Amino acid sequence: MRDLPEQHPKREAVVQLAKSFYAAVLKHQNEDGMWHQEMTDETSYVETSGSGLLLYGLGIMIEKGLLDPRTRRTSNEACAAIWPISTRTAR
Repeated sequence: MRDLPEQHPKREAVVQLAKSFYAAVLKHQNEDGMWHQEMTDETSYVETSGSGLLLYGLGIMIEKGLLDPRTRRTSNEACAAIWPISTRTAR
């Protein structure tokens, strides 16, 4: 979404697809703000890199004003959950 030109003929279709995708993804965010390897299976492992990727895309959608501003809280929860993990493993 960040680099897709505003005048792209399929932009609206891509925007709608991204909105639908994140609406579905956000339903599976765990209580810590992260996502599992298998999103619909809460017994699967928490997926750190996958959560980071979802967070990146979520941030772009928020930045572009394409998601409800209340979604920022969800994004902040994911940031708070992933930060200690990413800084601990980056050493």
